[in-house]
Amino acid sequence: MAGVLAGSATSGCLTRRAPPWHAGGAGRAGLVATLKCQPPMPTPPAPMIWAVLILAAFTVTSGLIGGSFLCRPSVTWGHERGIYSLQLDRGALIFFDYTRPGLARQPLTWRVLDAGRGTREGRWVLGFVYRAATPNDPIFFAGVPLWVLVIPLAFASGVLARRARRARRALRGQCVRCGYDLRATPGRCPECGASVTAPRRAAGIADAADGTPTR
Repeated sequence: MAGVLAGSATSGCLTRRAPPWHAGGAGRAGLVATLKCQPPMPTPPAPMIWAVLILAAFTVTSGLIGGSFLCRPSVTWGHERGIYSLQLDRGALIFFDYTRPGLARQPLTWRVLDAGRGTREGRWVLGFVYRAATPNDPIFFAGVPLWVLVIPLAFASGVLARRARRARRALRGQCVRCGYDLRATPGRCPECGASVTAPRRAAGIADAADGTPTR
């Protein structure tokens, strides 16, 4: 080997020490060549991580809503007097209870049914549906529309993405409002006039603009 590499977990630097047998004289015996130090990569702000996760949940839920107009995924299992069923039908998650002794104690079954057509019986209010069982038709069901999940997820994703952008700008020494470089004017942004009140992160996190630690 031409040298011995040593790393430092705290500084992110590598040094190369010349072995004793390569020493060409007293002046070269203790030669240490220090490679260029790279500043540690800043970790993504926590709001950005949560924003990505919530956006993924929003995308999945929206896909389920769209797919429920093309087909009806259904899970069915039996009980002592009939069967329970959970279906995704036209943007709503609906629970069914069929009280029919001939269907009792069925095993858990997963099926994809044809898309629902026409108007479903029961009381509908903003996508919520309910129907009580009767002696002549012992079928109970109640449903919740999936928009009750989509709207909060979309709102939370937007709020967290905005917070993550502000945290990233503060980490880089920029104005959290407009993104202007504040290294020359740390007290107030000359671009938009916003007062800088948020402190920078602890020392040791590299500034993305010039590679110097922020303080």
